[in-house]
Amino acid sequence: MLDICTNRINVYIHSHTQDLQDTYVCIYTIAIRITIHNSLKIGGPKTMLRRLGSAAHPKVSPGSNFVYGASMIDIICHVASFFEAIAFMQTDIFRLRVIEALAMSLVATYSLFHTYNLLDCHFLWACFHVCIHVYNIYHILREYFSLKLTEADEELWHGKQDADEFDEPSIFSIFSRAEFAVIKHHYKWKTYNRGEAVLIEGNKPKHLSYVVDGEAKVSIEGVNVGTVKKRQWLGEMSFFTDDKASATIIVASETMKLIQFDMHFLRHTSLHNHGNHKTTFSTLP
Repeated sequence: MLDICTNRINVYIHSHTQDLQDTYVCIYTIAIRITIHNSLKIGGPKTMLRRLGSAAHPKVSPGSNFVYGASMIDIICHVASFFEAIAFMQTDIFRLRVIEALAMSLVATYSLFHTYNLLDCHFLWACFHVCIHVYNIYHILREYFSLKLTEADEELWHGKQDADEFDEPSIFSIFSRAEFAVIKHHYKWKTYNRGEAVLIEGNKPKHLSYVVDGEAKVSIEGVNVGTVKKRQWLGEMSFFTDDKASATIIVASETMKLIQFDMHFLRHTSLHNHGNHKTTFSTLP
């Protein structure tokens, strides 16, 4: 039940991805226009930065240790914290990194004008975080724009164009273009003919396979125990347990078309990778 709910939430999120992106672009555009307008109104960017710096000194109430009042530089800190909170609400790693980079840029600005110290701890680490996010954003965009899909890849991602309303949607349709780009770069197409073995009982599989088309017989110790059809995974138990194949799978249809992922790569990604790759592959059903 939890898996079903999670998949439905993912489908909803990804179906509204463009709307969310348009909203973020609109917010960022308005914020930039307001900043430019205010900076021109008070004498240009240099004057605005000088005022920000001079406003970084808080007022102290007479006869008390309490600080009162909010300066312009404090507003930057509040906006940075706001974007930080928005970033934690994201389910898409790309949007998370973009918003985090913006938040850390504001934190660096706040720290610099609050201390006037280039070696300030908060300033240096905020800049370091910005560099990390920009580096990862670059790699995500590089994969996104380098994505070249064949007709078979398009069908795998979105399903058949002439599919009727009773056909199940592709399991890959929940992914955005950037996420499918990650998947596309790590699978290869494989076609087996009738009578060929996809898995052999007692051998350790090298690939985790997804059946795109075709049918195969499953046998254990020579006894036929079932069949596998399209939209099913092969080798998933070996992926989780690292054991040898528990059954032999022989192609029964004229051909069987699969996509195959390297088993070692998937294990390494699930255990050691904390970026866009792990987020994407962990969403696979």
